[in-house]
Amino acid sequence: MKKLDTLLAIYPILLNGQIFYAIWFDDDYSKLRLTSSGEILAFRSEVEAEKSAGKFRKGLPIGRKQLLDLDACKKWVSKPSADSVDCDAFLSAYNAAGDYRNAAARANLDIGDKKYLQITDKLFWGCNLPSVTPKGKSYSPIWTKEEVKELRTMLEESIAIFESKLSVRD
Repeated sequence: MKKLDTLLAIYPILLNGQIFYAIWFDDDYSKLRLTSSGEILAFRSEVEAEKSAGKFRKGLPIGRKQLLDLDACKKWVSKPSADSVDCDAFLSAYNAAGDYRNAAARANLDIGDKKYLQITDKLFWGCNLPSVTPKGKSYSPIWTKEEVKELRTMLEESIAIFESKLSVRD
């Protein structure tokens, strides 16, 4: 079986009022490019990130991922509420943290990741992706107090990865 080309993208991350640009890629599983010391390689400019990505995976087209808004996640974590859950932003934060864990482990941890399965399922369906949501329909999750507490913990863990592991290059 022929191996698919690696997908490569610049991943803008908003954290503490600044946008940083990481390199995301997918070959056998999704991950972020790390430094030799195991931190997330990030740049202050998109141009520098693109140059690094081009050297990293020569010849592959470089795509763009949507902004990972960790500031929105931090704002919600400071005052969690069931009626202000942003399914897209929160699922993106958790998935990006998972991409770091995959890269650090050099393995696909996604398959065995069941820690927040009920929460991530609700977030996924709450995103109302056109490919899985019937036309004219939508799903708005109802969150229990326990789920809000668990979602807060999940986001705190995800944010902490980026606050502690982002290695920004000029």
